[in-house]
Amino acid sequence: NIEEKIGDSIHIRAVRYGAEHPNGFSYSNIQNHYSRRAEEWEVVKVFLLAAKRNKESGLNITTPFQVLRNRGSADEDTDFILSYEAAFNYLDFQELKQAINNAKSASLTAVIAIGISVASMVFSIYYSQMQINSQTVIDYDQFQQLIQAIPTDKESVKIDEKQLDSALKVLTPKPAPQK
Repeated sequence: NIEEKIGDSIHIRAVRYGAEHPNGFSYSNIQNHYSRRAEEWEVVKVFLLAAKRNKESGLNITTPFQVLRNRGSADEDTDFILSYEAAFNYLDFQELKQAINNAKSASLTAVIAIGISVASMVFSIYYSQMQINSQTVIDYDQFQQLIQAIPTDKESVKIDEKQLDSALKVLTPKPAPQK
């Protein structure tokens, strides 16, 4: 994963060290920190010496560190701090990592929501089809309740008993054939 590789690069680790020491750190402190990683120390040492040369000669060599104070002439007598630009770039990097994580989380949530939506639609169609294809059966008692619920006066509604009997025969379920 490219984000993980970039986030674990020597440059990011060096800047992270500076960010973890906001009040500054000595040359000796950071040298001890990198004592078991000689190859990385050589890169970090270039950053520190460039910062020292910037301070001494007014150069503007790009480096993530700047000199906080000199207590003597030796490199070990120098305290460093994260440069203004490196501090803000590191903050931007942290925000970018957070944005990437948020985007991944949002994408996962969206995929789950779409899956739930599709599943709901499929179940809705399935149960609608079941309802459409199922037979509706009204037994005699239900039919009687319907008839009683219909307001009937002799002038407005006339029910012919022959029609009623034929309707009941149609609506009455037939017994299942015996085996």
